[in-house]
Formats: sequence, C-alpha cells, structure tokens
Amino acid sequence: MFCKIRFLLIIGFIIISHISLRGGTFIELSPAYNIPIGEWNDAFGKGFCFGGSIGFSFSEYMNPEIGGFLIFPQTGDIVENEYKIIHSTESVSLFTATAYIYLGNRIDLALSEKTILSFEVGYGIHSQRDYASVPGYSYESIDNFSGHGPFIGFGLKKKIELSVFDYIQPFLKLYYSQNNAYYLIVDTNSSVDNFNIADKRIGLFVGITLTSVLDD
Repeated sequence: MFCKIRFLLIIGFIIISHISLRGGTFIELSPAYNIPIGEWNDAFGKGFCFGGSIGFSFSEYMNPEIGGFLIFPQTGDIVENEYKIIHSTESVSLFTATAYIYLGNRIDLALSEKTILSFEVGYGIHSQRDYASVPGYSYESIDNFSGHGPFIGFGLKKKIELSVFDYIQPFLKLYYSQNNAYYLIVDTNSSVDNFNIADKRIGLFVGITLTSVLDD
C-alpha cells in the first residue's frame, strides 16, 4: 500500500513539474488549525499548521491539486509521563512536527459572480518527526508514511482584490486514517519503541485559504 501511495505522489509531482503554468492554474496558501478527534488527541493534540497547494482548473467539476500541511501539535501528558518512566527522570522536553500531504479534486459551484461553493475529495498521508530531550541526551525519531486515508473538504470562496490574491476562502477538511497512531519513544538503550496511542486518526483542518489564479 505504501508503494502505491508513493507512486501516486511521484506521478502527481511529475505532472505538476512538467506542465507549464498557464491560465487556470491556481496557487494557494492556507494557514489553519488542526483539531484531532478521539484517542489520538491524547498524544498529538491541537496545533497550528501552515499549508498550501497548486492545481489546475479544467471545469466546474475537475480541479485537481496536490498540497499539504505542516502541523505543530501539542504533545500530550501520556507521552511525557511514559518518557519520564523509561528514563527515570522528571525533566523531559518533547516536540513533534507532523506533515500531511494529499492529492485531491475540487468541485467549484458558482453561487453568484463573486461567490463559489467548493467541495473537495482526496487521499492524504501522514508523516511525523518526534524530538525529545532528557538530561544529557537528545533524540530524534522519524516515521514516514505513518498513516494514510481519505479526506473530504468544504469551503466558500469570495472574490477579493488583495495584492496577488483573487479569492479568500474559509474551509474545513475532515480526514481519516485507519492506521494505528503511535509515538516514537527512544529508550535508555537508544532503541525506538512504538508507544501505541490509538487505532486510527480522525481530525479536522479549519482555516483560511488565499488563492491566486494565474492569468493567460
């Protein structure tokens, strides 16, 4: 399954890299807030994120894009407590960065001359980096392709005239991954243990998208 996901992402990247930018190409910047739902929140809590995408508009119903978010979640107390037990210390500093990369297609339905209702479906993957500092040691653990699954999104575009941007859009993306969510804990022998958190990932991205549409 991971090979198929990597293959899809490589194909998407190649297509976008080799298609010359033209009218109908859109570039987006998306500051947002990530809200995990359920047990996953116990370790990977809420956090700010920054995202973006690039895509092509062919019709109302065909607007393919590739994009992603870099998330900085709050690390939960259960992870900190587990580190303290393993390393027999009361001093632990933890930091996690999570990436979410996706391929999707958007349907844009015009409600008026300046307002567009957007629906989006696609598939995304999670990757994470976990950093820990205990007295005398610092650790970094990397887990690429730690989760994958579908997402759906909704948004309401409004036409604007703001510098290089043509639209502003409040949006919501709901994602799901059936893979186990776990935190990578490095023990006193420098071995990495998978500290299981939940049997799936469910969450929301809520934010604002600024869209720039390139002219012919």
